[in-house]
Amino acid sequence: MDVLLQIKRLVVRGWIRFTEKAREEMETGGLGVGEVVESIVNAQAIAKTLRSRSRAKRYAGEKL
Repeated sequence: MDVLLQIKRLVVRGWIRFTEKAREEMETGGLGVGEVVESIVNAQAIAKTLRSRSRAKRYAGEKL
């Protein structure tokens, strides 16, 4: 399944969590949760995806 479509579906269902860094970035940019959700839902493409190298992730190689 297309990664962006999967992300959009999760966001629309309300399955979204923000890291502390993301919240700081939102505050710095003056963005609210609704604006971030709207930007994700309206996104046309993802420029880059990475595989996680963190051992703390649920699945090895999880896409970020």
